[in-house]
Amino acid sequence: LADAGPIDYAASSRQQLILPAVRHLEKHYNQPGLNNDTLAELSGVSTVYFRKLFTAIYKVSPMKYVQAIRIAKAKDMLIGEYCPIAHVAEAVGFDNIYHFSKTFKKLTGSTPTEYARMHRIGKTES
Repeated sequence: LADAGPIDYAASSRQQLILPAVRHLEKHYNQPGLNNDTLAELSGVSTVYFRKLFTAIYKVSPMKYVQAIRIAKAKDMLIGEYCPIAHVAEAVGFDNIYHFSKTFKKLTGSTPTEYARMHRIGKTES
């Protein structure tokens, strides 16, 4: 513990400041209307300051963080019981399947259909 170095109280207080917004977005990631203005309001700071703080702490913008959560949840759904891609997209908060598929491929390297097929095959062969 002594080797951990000094505690950065400024960082932890900044993190505490945006914690209500982080909790909200992790719980409500699937709400299509989720945006920086709403999250900033939950933290009691301006939108610009919220985005700056969030990006400094998490190393990604708030909306990229939301996208990552949505895609992680979608991956879980795709490898489970069969579920139509449109249903998965809607369930994780995308308002159209094209945007979902494009984002999914950008973050995973494969389309939702390819991902589901690869992981379902892997499950049946083991």
